[in-house]
Amino acid sequence: MKASNLFGLGIFIALTFTPLPQVLAQTDSLTFEEAIVKGLIEYEAHAPKTDRGLELNIESRTDRALLIRIAPGGVFTCEGNYQPQVITRDKEILVMAREHRKVGLSASCGNAVAASPPLSHPFTFSHYLETDAQRILTELSDARLDDLNIVRNVVWMFTNDRPISDLHPRGMDEDTYDFVMKTVREAHGPEFVDTGYRVRYREVDEGRRFSGIPEELMGKVEVDLRNEEAVAIIMAGEDGRVLRTGAVHFPPFNGLEKLGFDMDVRGVEAGHYVVQVTSLSDPSSILGSLEVEL
Repeated sequence: MKASNLFGLGIFIALTFTPLPQVLAQTDSLTFEEAIVKGLIEYEAHAPKTDRGLELNIESRTDRALLIRIAPGGVFTCEGNYQPQVITRDKEILVMAREHRKVGLSASCGNAVAASPPLSHPFTFSHYLETDAQRILTELSDARLDDLNIVRNVVWMFTNDRPISDLHPRGMDEDTYDFVMKTVREAHGPEFVDTGYRVRYREVDEGRRFSGIPEELMGKVEVDLRNEEAVAIIMAGEDGRVLRTGAVHFPPFNGLEKLGFDMDVRGVEAGHYVVQVTSLSDPSSILGSLEVEL
């Protein structure tokens, strides 16, 4: 390219390039739903080729740049008996005047029993989950924990009224799991009640649907171990029949107030059960009890 042409290209770039701070100063900042209501954008949303999330196409209908925010907890629904998609990661999208943008959104299935949508199935923005759900998902998004499988179960607590016992750690490291549970507790406030146990269920449709088939039960039972005698952990049905036996524990217990358990419950039907800590020498002597629902 001739030097004169390069000179002309340099002038063109200098004239057309606008520093980002200046662009942002001339940008309207608003939420996704506000942009829709005001007619500033048109959009299409589709199930992508990946196993989670949404593909979003936005076309600006204004001569001003837009900074559009889609917050965690936003729900996109679709025709048919398919899972809605709940946004799990905060997303800000800068759309220039009259520009067309294609972006991906992190999302989780919003119905524990519906089928996964087929590829390219269209979605429409519908609403936001309740405030508690938005708060939890935002905290997890800010901590970059929104891609954890447990987030799906958090969503199901609000979309399918699933219990807190569904929030099984599934091999998650202890610090991360404690952070997730702390976030859930703080969002729910004083009405939060922990069941004291967690249930892991069989994966169906790569974890995107709730199977109702229990595989592992873990938790802690409040106990009175002042006699310092060996104890056993059992799981029994409502009729008193022992279905599973856990570990045997020997003293000293040094004032232990809760005894942990972890049981394989594969083959046990969904239903109401009780986990008990009994004296090893006298199984009729119950030293602690916890009701569980599988």
